[in-house]
Amino acid sequence: MIAWDPVLEGASHLAALRGMQRTYERATQRLRGLRELPEARDIAVAGLRLAPAAARELTALSLPRSLAAPLTWVVTSAGARQAAAFATLDGAAHGWSQLTVDTDAYGWDDVARWDDVPRRRGVGGADPRRPGGAMIERACQLGAHRHLVGVMTLPAGQVRRALVLVSAGLVPKAGPYRLYVELARRLAADGVATLRFDLDGLGDSAATGAGALRERTARDVAAAVDHVRAHAAAPDLIVGGLCSGAEDAFRHAAIDPRVTGTILIDPFSYPTAGFAWRHARHRLGRRALRALGRYQPFAVRPRTDAALVDYAYIPQPEARAILAALIARDATSHFVYTGGALETFNHPGQLAAMFPDLDLRRHATVDHLPQMEHTQALAADRAALIEAIAARLAARR
Repeated sequence: MIAWDPVLEGASHLAALRGMQRTYERATQRLRGLRELPEARDIAVAGLRLAPAAARELTALSLPRSLAAPLTWVVTSAGARQAAAFATLDGAAHGWSQLTVDTDAYGWDDVARWDDVPRRRGVGGADPRRPGGAMIERACQLGAHRHLVGVMTLPAGQVRRALVLVSAGLVPKAGPYRLYVELARRLAADGVATLRFDLDGLGDSAATGAGALRERTARDVAAAVDHVRAHAAAPDLIVGGLCSGAEDAFRHAAIDPRVTGTILIDPFSYPTAGFAWRHARHRLGRRALRALGRYQPFAVRPRTDAALVDYAYIPQPEARAILAALIARDATSHFVYTGGALETFNHPGQLAAMFPDLDLRRHATVDHLPQMEHTQALAADRAALIEAIAARLAARR
């Protein structure tokens, strides 16, 4: 086991997790108004899934540090099971991948060789801690300079289709709150091979600095598709992602005839006439709840400095042109809009109204999930989103 910064003193760590949980619950209750949230004695609401028995074990955990290597601890066999479980827990709390290594001490080639032997649980049967059950996961390097780092999640049986997940913004390959990890593992149960990877300069991928951001991203997505085609050949090849990752995947699909479909979570959206009156009704309802003391919006402090990220969504003419190109070659697109897009998208029928001159009936599907946040911090929200995507993929012709 390679563990980077594992939990060494359990009691204080557990107290910190519970404090994070209480803070998150208070914020979520304020944001969602009347929605009731269960009390999280086991820290399950935020997706950490720490049962009471595990909490007792964590409280008693105390591991000595080894001076063998910088940033790396070697755990004795007596504490290995606990350390592995709680290092994973710590990663889930921060949205990191389960496998993290000190790349100065262990090159990615070494990790890939170490991970190349299929795990017994993945081949022999389902692991109840992993959504989707039986599967194989491998670390990989890709790109012309092998500078991009990813993880391939493969079904234990036949590969029926392949999926490339493009990172969102500055978030690494695990996705926000490990959404991409959970999605890839769930889809493996349906025969889907998934590659999630870090874009140039993000996460574990080295920075080349070659070209403008959009040019580098387009090159990275193309390299990811090439890798999937070489290692998990399937007639159905889908690209997708969340937010900017969705739009990067969408742009690539337009120019790559190998791509047969897209999955777009909270991508571009444009107000329509129907949106305007629904949005007015929504704002009126919130003001009524606020007057009754049942809703309190977050206080927004005015910015005194420049925004760290200033992202502009795909312009409507470009989105229409890409959709038309995908329809022309019989590729499909699945759109998912969450509550994070309510300021610009508020009804599943809005997609067709945004592109009235395109016949989307056979080539586009929409799931509208306004009850969840843009980055799905709640485990139940991520599960609902993942199952919606899995159902759409299973229904593909």
